[in-house]
Amino acid sequence: METSSSSIPLRPLSRGSLQHPPGYDEHDHRQQEQQQPSATGEQHAESTVPPMETLPPYSHAPPPELVSGRGYTTTLRRSRWVLLLTLLYLILAVYSWVITVILSYRPLYGFKSWQWPASVYWDDDTPSMAGNDRVYRSARVIQSIVSVVTLPWISAVCASAAVIFVQKQKSADALTLRQVMTLADRRWMDPTVWYHLTGSGGGSKRYTSSFLLGAMCIYLAALVTYPIQSIFLTSQTITVPKSPFQVANTVDFTQIDSVQYSDASGYPGVIMLIARNSLSSATTATPQYHLWQSEKGGIVPTFLDISSLTDPFYCPLPVGLNTGQARQFAPRINSTATSTSITEDDWPSDCNSSSKSGFYFHYSSANLDTEYDSSFDVVACMLDYTTTSPWTATRKPQNFSETLYLNLTQQGYSAMSNVHLYKITVKTTAGYFELPNYMNDLTPGPLLDEDFASLCGTDCPDQNEWLYVKRADTTNDVVSSDWNALVETQINPGPLLTTAAAIFGPSSFIETWPSTFAEINASLAQSVPNSNNICLELPPLQNLLLGEDSYSCQSFDSKGTPSDGLMEWIYDFLYGSDNMANAFTAAALLANQAWFQTLDGQLYVYKDFGTDVEVPSISLAGIVVVSALMGLYMIPLLLLAIYSSLSPRWTSQLDSFAMLRMGAAIGEKSLPFLVGRNMDAITVLDELPGVVQNVASPASEGIEVGHLGLGPGKRLMSKVRYEAFEGDDEDWNQSERNIIFLARNNGGHHQPAS
Repeated sequence: METSSSSIPLRPLSRGSLQHPPGYDEHDHRQQEQQQPSATGEQHAESTVPPMETLPPYSHAPPPELVSGRGYTTTLRRSRWVLLLTLLYLILAVYSWVITVILSYRPLYGFKSWQWPASVYWDDDTPSMAGNDRVYRSARVIQSIVSVVTLPWISAVCASAAVIFVQKQKSADALTLRQVMTLADRRWMDPTVWYHLTGSGGGSKRYTSSFLLGAMCIYLAALVTYPIQSIFLTSQTITVPKSPFQVANTVDFTQIDSVQYSDASGYPGVIMLIARNSLSSATTATPQYHLWQSEKGGIVPTFLDISSLTDPFYCPLPVGLNTGQARQFAPRINSTATSTSITEDDWPSDCNSSSKSGFYFHYSSANLDTEYDSSFDVVACMLDYTTTSPWTATRKPQNFSETLYLNLTQQGYSAMSNVHLYKITVKTTAGYFELPNYMNDLTPGPLLDEDFASLCGTDCPDQNEWLYVKRADTTNDVVSSDWNALVETQINPGPLLTTAAAIFGPSSFIETWPSTFAEINASLAQSVPNSNNICLELPPLQNLLLGEDSYSCQSFDSKGTPSDGLMEWIYDFLYGSDNMANAFTAAALLANQAWFQTLDGQLYVYKDFGTDVEVPSISLAGIVVVSALMGLYMIPLLLLAIYSSLSPRWTSQLDSFAMLRMGAAIGEKSLPFLVGRNMDAITVLDELPGVVQNVASPASEGIEVGHLGLGPGKRLMSKVRYEAFEGDDEDWNQSERNIIFLARNNGGHHQPAS
């Protein structure tokens, strides 16, 4: 066996003589050769080319057919199709990934956020989401294609670049035939190669080359990229704004000082009348559609639940109103009452008939007929009452407190006959909150610390209303002149003042019942003898005091006295004193509701349920990890494609056809056609060279024609002709014909006929 320093030429199948007689026409000669019998062709070949078996396998002597001007030759060419297709692959892969990442945060068409700016709500040319949907679907399709072709294409690029790697080694023994065969087998995608790389297969150096390790790294990075991407990347359906529509208008606190009353509906007495009707008809079991709490859920509560609600408050809009994709804000009022039983020492000295507090009412049975030896006294007093409204024209939070003192004295009517003194305090906090929407998970927002105009972004339709819309028509209500005189300058009373006036103020039940009883007695007693126990009037607050199952009304009894009905009402009031705090809390909510019903609405409220759009979803960590993995294989793949396209090549890919020619050049003596299941034991593969070079000797005349071979030689060059198969033959260009012509003339040959 010779050493690896010998060269092994890679010969084409057959050639004719490389010397032409004078007047020889190469085209005509080729046609004659094709028309000759095959036996003649074989005889001619045998006469010009010695049999392969007679040539030394490592001979440096050029075959006689290498004389200039004869045989099939071609120049080496670069192959750029791998680079072009790789660029196309990378463009598609990067496009699908970039589109996916962008759409996970914002739309491509229309605006910079999935939450559209408010200006589009007034624009008839609002962009559609269809363009983003088409782009996303195209990215998904391309991503599917890319994930399928990634590994096969990496293998194809590596096989193409391996040709350049094999032919551009600095020395002939830089690669062994075994290492070249490992590349030709594309072992970078074969898991069994680790068996050899770990040394278990007879030593890693026998198989390993720098190209193999690089190709394995690229392949492994690509192998894990898309499975990891599928872990991080999901799709979700989000709702984006579409077109808002107005659902309500409500009060703006900034406008309450500018409200001007031009008719009876504007006087505070109207608020009291509305509240009085509400207090008379309300029960603890009645659903309260304006009683909110700061928790998610649209369940309509009752006053029975008020003590168990989380931060209950009144809002003029119905409970659970969902504004969808539009952020909207509304006013809210939280009025909470406390009730304390006090002693006579705690009773304010200013609460008397001569009090200048402005709110003092005293009712007594002294001037009424009583059937039994019983009596009553009712005193209601508010010392902190002023003609100035406690409400402030602001969108910031506002707080105030009101206090009512009650003296409910009853003698000789029941076991509860005694003096009962109470201090009722209602603390009110008002402001604005964000209505439930898709952005806050359908949960009412907290009380805002500032004007919502500073918080509202591009996702808020403008809530300013330019036309006043009346909230309630109360022009037919009759208001007591006494009440109007009492509070004529306080156009926006607090909830406790409204409640106290409704229960104990002018024209209240306790004031009007004696006259009502007398009128009924006069009109019905004679004509309807059996008119006893006719329900005539619902006393305010009584049902809220007595509890869930109560439905109390003041009935007419022709055999009774006016004071009997009032004594019964006071008894019910005292009987339900344990519920007084909850009752006055509920009354404050109804009073706030009555106030809002008399005001003009100055805020629009919009709703926008939007439209559903499917978008990708991926975390920032997922974007970083997947992008890094894509870069780990895409950048080396691009560099490998560039490397493959820059140098001229002797074959397209390092494939079975390339190895077939190498095997033919080596010959059967070195690699006989025998059973070879155990390649590790065939040591000749480690001795034979694997670097393809030009092993031809310099020509003595004319143009030098290179000859491919394994072993020592010269590097392959782009401007040198090499022996080739007939299908790759290139005609001589004019410059080459001139060189051949001059060489022949100098050698004594005649110039060929033109």
